[in-house]
Amino acid sequence: MSLSSNNELNEWCWNEQPAKNIYEIFLKNKFHLVCPHAKCNVKRLFEKNFSGNGTEIKPQFSCSYCKTKYDIIDFYINIIKGKLRDLPEKTYYHKKIEQKSPTLSIKSVKNKSDVVVKIEKFVDSDEELSDIEILNDDSEIIYNFSEKDLSLTEDSSKKNSSYISYSSIGNKTLRINPGDSYSIVNMSASSSKKSNPVVITSTKRSAESENSSSKKLKEFKNSKETDSETFLTYEEFEKKINCLKDEFDSILMNQNDNIRSNFNKNIEIINVLSNRLEEISNIVDESISEYSKSGVAKINQLTKDMDELENFNDSLTNQVIVLTNVLEKIIFIDNKYNEIFKNFDINHHLQFIKTNILNGDAYSDSLMAEAKSKPMISIPDSSEATKDISTRFHVDMNDYDDFILKMSMVGVNFNQKTNACDISYKLRRIFIKGIVKTPKEKLIENLKIFGFNFDYILNVEMVSKKVYEFTVYFSYAPKFCSIVNDNDFITILPKFDPLDPDFPNPIPEMKKYKISSYIYKLRHNIENSKSEVYKNYANELISEIEQKTAYLFIN
Repeated sequence: MSLSSNNELNEWCWNEQPAKNIYEIFLKNKFHLVCPHAKCNVKRLFEKNFSGNGTEIKPQFSCSYCKTKYDIIDFYINIIKGKLRDLPEKTYYHKKIEQKSPTLSIKSVKNKSDVVVKIEKFVDSDEELSDIEILNDDSEIIYNFSEKDLSLTEDSSKKNSSYISYSSIGNKTLRINPGDSYSIVNMSASSSKKSNPVVITSTKRSAESENSSSKKLKEFKNSKETDSETFLTYEEFEKKINCLKDEFDSILMNQNDNIRSNFNKNIEIINVLSNRLEEISNIVDESISEYSKSGVAKINQLTKDMDELENFNDSLTNQVIVLTNVLEKIIFIDNKYNEIFKNFDINHHLQFIKTNILNGDAYSDSLMAEAKSKPMISIPDSSEATKDISTRFHVDMNDYDDFILKMSMVGVNFNQKTNACDISYKLRRIFIKGIVKTPKEKLIENLKIFGFNFDYILNVEMVSKKVYEFTVYFSYAPKFCSIVNDNDFITILPKFDPLDPDFPNPIPEMKKYKISSYIYKLRHNIENSKSEVYKNYANELISEIEQKTAYLFIN
């Protein structure tokens, strides 16, 4: 039993008070609520629910597990454990019954005697009440309480409130709803359990409720009268059936005509769309065909042109490198001859030839005498061998300084002096440690994968255990060293050079052997190299090494 049986509660909606207020309280406590149903009786999640529609919507909560539904006041009192006096009163429900006083009737079941009691205020504890016992329809005792146990729980400030149906019975709460039936047995001293049972009913209803009841009763009577007056004979019934059948057939035919008409219209629309789609498909096919004929051919030609352009660019780059080297060689030769002839007095020699033209042997004898006065081969001593070889060439040291600066910016500092022919050809021998012995072609193929550009690397040669010599252009050396630094398995050796043995104070024989071995490898590279620049460079490097170390070859 609950207050929800009162028809007035059907006026509530979720966005009205007190349903809205109860829902806000529910949100704060929704993880700590216990479903009292026998199947659950543990903490469960509850869901917002409702029944009815329109103005008859009844807010409810339902258990998410057992699906038991609870009216909102029932849920508030028994599950949230709230009190009615804490709920807001500004609702349609309160306003509607605010002006009337509830009236209850105690009706005797056996003798049909009626005793009407008008409730104008809540029962105070000092009023005399006889001991009563409330039974259900099966005559099972529900509660047994005395006048000391019975007191209404409403606040004294709400004595005229409509919530008169909640009574405190000891530690239990009993709901007495107007309109619900109970068997009450008088348990006073002058009576017994077998006293006349009475029924509690609501005698004063709202006008809306009375109108609704009378309306339903009237409709029921009218339906009875109509049923009693509409008995048909067999012929009349058959005639009515045939009439209904004809009417149904007519309606069915009209529906079939409408369906057929709509179907034909849809077929026409589908045909139009199909034709349009076919036209679009033909246009697309023609466009694809034209593109296949012209566009693909143009792309293929463009790809071919790009390949040719790339090959031409590579060829042009190689030619530029060759021309640069040839130009540098020409400049070198020009400078060399300028140095040779800068002190040559051609007028003096012409005058000498003129004066001695009649005696041809005199001039040749003087030249022979001059030649005999000089040694045929000048072998420098140890002090001359240590001089900077740059005196043999016209060398621009600014280029080398710029190269050293760029190398330092990529983390490589060369501490050893370079050779004059290195600066002349703008080449540098860089020594890398960490590469195992590998056939040269396979090694070059693998190094290209790591980004090394062999257009600027003239030669690769293994000169010691896991040490390879790379001969690269100055312009590419910083990039070369940067790639090496990006790979941890290989390392640049800035102090390594086969011409400067790493053991201390070598005897001449040791150094001679190492230098001779290196020269042998250079000559081997000259035979196998396809680069004319490298061949010229290696030949001059051999000459320079032999001139520097000539004293080591003296027996």
